[in-house]
Parts: sequence; structure tokens; C-alpha cells
Amino acid sequence: MISVIMPVYLGKYPLAAKNREQKLIRAINSVINQTYKDWELIIVCDGCADAYNICKPFVNGKIKLFKIAKQPMWSGTPRNVGITKSKGGWITYLDSDDFFGENHLMILSKQLGDKDWYFFDDIKFNNDWYISHCFLEKSHCGTSNIIHKKIEYWENESKYSYDDWYFIRKLMEHNYQKITAPEYYVAHIPNEYDR
Repeated sequence: MISVIMPVYLGKYPLAAKNREQKLIRAINSVINQTYKDWELIIVCDGCADAYNICKPFVNGKIKLFKIAKQPMWSGTPRNVGITKSKGGWITYLDSDDFFGENHLMILSKQLGDKDWYFFDDIKFNNDWYISHCFLEKSHCGTSNIIHKKIEYWENESKYSYDDWYFIRKLMEHNYQKITAPEYYVAHIPNEYDR
């Protein structure tokens, strides 16, 4: 099983995406519509009643919803709660203003092997969709670009913090590899191309 962790906060903050309620629904539906069916979606609402109310109708055996107290901006707590609540052997992430192409989890699942974690490119919008390359050597990789095994000691040793790159640097102490996964769509770029 692949556990998809989705932290959600719909309050105001600098450079927030537009139309976040609609994007949240799109993100949830993009998981529901996966061709790969052995998944669970863990949604963690960060003190936001609006987000909780939008997500509640989707809850079923495969979609779980948790509400936590409002955290400081960019806190790692929502992702850590999601990791703790997950049941899958593999964990990946989806930002609530992004979405998966229908084959994203299938593409990932076919490439998983004996490594502890994998990273991959994503697709961004800037006048048109284009592949945005993830380079560890340039510190250019985010939580949305990874899938990792659920290993208990990582929860103590490598907790997600406010900084994607801190988390990934900790993961880099373990076995990893780059794989092909061209169906993670970064739909929020804080400029006129916000899709």
C-alpha cells in the first residue's frame, strides 16, 4: 500500500494559491481516480474548519481525515501526524493545491525496489506544462518529489520539519535512487500562471 499524506491549511498566508478550495477537491479526486488502487489518503487539517468541512464528505475506508490544532506557519507537524497515522509500507506526499495524473502511483509502484527512498521530477505550469527536474546536488528537491519506506526509526531520527530540504538531507543518509514519475502536477506557482 502507498500512503499519500496531504496537509491542508486554507487560511491566509503570503503567496497562497488562488481558488484553494477547488484545488483541494481536485487534489483529493486525483488520488481517488488513480489507476493504482492499493493506496490510502491521509488528510491532516491544520486547525482549519473550512478545510475539515470540505474534506469530511470524502472520508471512507481509504480516505482518513484528522484535525490538529493550528500550527506555526510551515510546521512539519501535519506531515508527521500523517506519517504516524499511515498504514502503508510506502509514503508519498501531495500538496493540497497540486494534483496527481491518473497513473502517478502506478508509475511509482512499478519502480519501487530495495532502496529506502526514491525521488522524481514533477510537472509545472509556466505558459505551458513542462517537466521540472529535481536535482539533489543542487538542493532542488521537495517533499512532493519523494516516496519513502515507512521505517519506524525515521520518525524519531528524521522528522519532517518546516524545511523540505532538511528532511531530504536526513533521508540522504539512507539508500536512494532517482526514478521516472512524470505525473505530479505542481499547479500552484505564485504568479499569473497559478492554475
